[in-house]
Amino acid sequence: MLTETVLSEANASHGRQLFEKTCASCHKLYGGGGKLGPDLTGSQRSNLNYLLSNIVDPSAEVAEKFQMSIIVLEDGRSISGVIQRENEETLIIQTPNEELTLLIEDIAARKNSKLSMMPERQLDKMSNQEIIDLFAYLMSKEQVK
Repeated sequence: MLTETVLSEANASHGRQLFEKTCASCHKLYGGGGKLGPDLTGSQRSNLNYLLSNIVDPSAEVAEKFQMSIIVLEDGRSISGVIQRENEETLIIQTPNEELTLLIEDIAARKNSKLSMMPERQLDKMSNQEIIDLFAYLMSKEQVK
């Protein structure tokens, strides 16, 4: 489905819209987007197999700095996200919705996970043409309108 010919005829602008709707809350590409996941601008985006493996099975290979942590607070609340920074007094965690600063003394338990914060089965929600357009955008060598 994602042959070179098909991708060359795809609508990368529509792919950009799909990226902004589906991926940009967590990933940066060409300077825009979130910081929960890796910046995709410099990744191996021209390698279709690399993209497919990371999108289809996002937990297969997760860099340590993007691994999910589960924090349980003394009041019983649980927070899942990616730890951005920490020192002796505070821990800053990026959740899918916000960046939170937690006091270390308020943390009852902490578990690091090898799982990615990226939801699985992202492509299942898209039509074949949407997948083609998204990949055309992801593989583009420069920003599209």
